[in-house]
Amino acid sequence: MATTTVQGDAVQVARGRRIRRRNHIHKDELSILGVLCLVAFAIVMFVPFVILFGHAFMTYDELFHFPPVIFPYQYTTQNFSLLVLALSSLSVPFARYLFNSVLVAVCVVLGVVTIATLAAYPLSKHRQMPGHRLIWFLVIASLMYAGPATNIPRYLVVEHLGLIDTYWALILPVVVSSFGLYLMKQFIDGVPDDVLQAARIDGASEWQILKAIIYPATQPAWSVLILLTFVGVWNDAANPQLYIHNDALKTLPVAFATLAPVGNAVAFAGALAAAGMVMALPPMILFLIMQSKVIATMQYAGMTG
Repeated sequence: MATTTVQGDAVQVARGRRIRRRNHIHKDELSILGVLCLVAFAIVMFVPFVILFGHAFMTYDELFHFPPVIFPYQYTTQNFSLLVLALSSLSVPFARYLFNSVLVAVCVVLGVVTIATLAAYPLSKHRQMPGHRLIWFLVIASLMYAGPATNIPRYLVVEHLGLIDTYWALILPVVVSSFGLYLMKQFIDGVPDDVLQAARIDGASEWQILKAIIYPATQPAWSVLILLTFVGVWNDAANPQLYIHNDALKTLPVAFATLAPVGNAVAFAGALAAAGMVMALPPMILFLIMQSKVIATMQYAGMTG
């Protein structure tokens, strides 16, 4: 009887080992499949950057070679020389366009982060305030509207305020971000209410809580918001053309868009390729600087989602 029991236990143990081994193999297969999918997606996302940087160093013949060439056979910096020559022929110095882009981008980024955090804190931790649900509903509803749908009313507001042909016309319409407010609120929701209550018991004011607890806790969200806002403003060529008529106040995308005369873009293909690389470098450098914070934001979203 004892022998039979021991044999039965051994069979159960062996069966359990086979099941665990089978599950382990399935998990390994899924892991390999997931890695292959990520590699494929990474290649698809990386190819446009390779083409962009490759075209910037191609000769004129390679730019129009068929079939298209991804990597230049003969590297050249002639396109950058053409870009400098084309920029020197503009009515406004290149440094002025660069200054305008940097100024507008920095002001918008600072404004978006500050306003989004200040507005998200009461929406997250002061739900008893009057009109809380209505305000949050309006914020969510505003996310459904496409940007071009608000161009006409936004232009009318800017015109009535007398901001046409000023830097404020490029800053104020985009300094309030519904997405930024939504992102910051989701992060602040993760801050325990007990921590805030303990700070209030110790005599901390709401401004002190915001400075000592909320701002440090939302730093990863800042990074994502800074990166997305900077990229959107840095590459924006529509708003400067809509609100600005004075060439001295226009930004880099507008300057690069006017490099090639109408009907003669082929002759300036090399300069335009170099301009595309110049425009892409600042966002890429900013991402490399802040990538650890961006990854931390993604990890937080995965744990709380």
